[in-house]
Amino acid sequence: MPELPTTVYCFACGEKFTKSDPEGFEPCPSCGKGLTDLSEDAQYAVKMVMKSMIEHFR
Repeated sequence: MPELPTTVYCFACGEKFTKSDPEGFEPCPSCGKGLTDLSEDAQYAVKMVMKSMIEHFR
């Protein structure tokens, strides 16, 4: 079964980086922006997408 991707792109600066935990949310090492910098609606959307991806890959 495939694994969750650990390489992601920052929503703010576009920098590609590797997350330490594929199921976690962590700020971009380049610009420091993370999930909490998004609006509440955007945070909810990201969490729902991640939840469905995690369920799909399990």
